[in-house]
Amino acid sequence: LSPNAKKESRTLELNKKIDDLQERCSNDESADAKAGYENKMAALHSLAQAEMEAENGQLQSEVNELTSQFADYSKILDRELHSNLQRHERDCQTLREKTRKDFVYLESEWQKNVFFWLDKATRKLEARERDGMKNSVPNAKRARLEQRKIKKRNDQANIG
Repeated sequence: LSPNAKKESRTLELNKKIDDLQERCSNDESADAKAGYENKMAALHSLAQAEMEAENGQLQSEVNELTSQFADYSKILDRELHSNLQRHERDCQTLREKTRKDFVYLESEWQKNVFFWLDKATRKLEARERDGMKNSVPNAKRARLEQRKIKKRNDQANIG
């Protein structure tokens, strides 16, 4: 039974005894018997009051103990929560720094790659331009040689 149920049960029990004594007192006509019943009722009232005060004290003590435990557990949970929050903040900061370093590294690698390919493309274009000049000169020479041959043939054909 809960503390309140026990308290109510005991109160009902004592009140029933007092009611029984009051009924006997009203039924009995002798003054001595009435005085005895009234003394017993007063004693039961005192007993009920003392038991209720003791019960209230015990309940208040239990409430105080539970409140103290709650406060202790709350402090412990607050410390654990604070500790976990700090740990997560540090982990997040570490992750941000690592990610930033990774991105800086990747960007640096990407820039190196781009510069490498741009340099390679520039060198190829320059090589093509040089080759184009070299090839154009021999082609011009060949063209003049062809013109001379054709002229010679035409001259020989005209002579002959």
